[in-house]
Amino acid sequence: LLEAEDASMGEQAKFTLRIAQAAAFAEAAEELLSAGRPPCRLCGRPIGIEGHNCPRWN
Repeated sequence: LLEAEDASMGEQAKFTLRIAQAAAFAEAAEELLSAGRPPCRLCGRPIGIEGHNCPRWN
């Protein structure tokens, strides 16, 4: 880990991956995201079981 010399930089992280690791990460992330709640077709926010108050519809 590298420490930030300037506190105004905010929080950061740096990772080094091999191409195969990055591809596996992207595939796992896509699978995880597709298993979530469906997005609203108007605003893109997730729709819950009880519905959704869409800011673009109201």
